[in-house]
Amino acid sequence: MMARYLLVNSTLNSGFGLVTLFGLTGVIASLALIQQGIDISPAGMV
Repeated sequence: MMARYLLVNSTLNSGFGLVTLFGLTGVIASLALIQQGIDISPAGMV
């Protein structure tokens, strides 16, 4: 019973870890794109 509980717990934790990892990757990617857009816009206006 305890082993099953630990197995489910570790599976949930790894799932949350993957979701968090993908979420952080998405946030960093959008920040990078926004930064590039900000860098490109003034050059386009000038």
